[in-house]
Amino acid sequence: MQRIDIYPTRRHGDFLLRAGRPYPFGATFVPGGVNFAVFSRYATSCTLVLFEKGTADPVVEIPFPEEFRIGNVFSMVVFDLDYEIIEYGLRMDGPNQPHLGQHFNKEIILLDPYAKA
Repeated sequence: MQRIDIYPTRRHGDFLLRAGRPYPFGATFVPGGVNFAVFSRYATSCTLVLFEKGTADPVVEIPFPEEFRIGNVFSMVVFDLDYEIIEYGLRMDGPNQPHLGQHFNKEIILLDPYAKA
């Protein structure tokens, strides 16, 4: 039987995507691409920001489609990424309620706390 999870279901510009696996968190290699999984209990949206290594301007910003969200986890596979030249960050949006410890600002690019290198 042939695996169906190795085929993209969406396109964002030149990038092919599909819903990812919710675990493990961070970026992990999967057949054909890289799975990105991000946990946030209060975020209303998440955007993957890709850079060429050593550059300040993003190559692309890919919003996680709502249907790629599983509970509190945003997960997405981006196919055919050259992981040797790509770095990434995240933009998170949600409530800005400092008294509750929520400081969302989608203008800020965040580092992934689960990044492995």
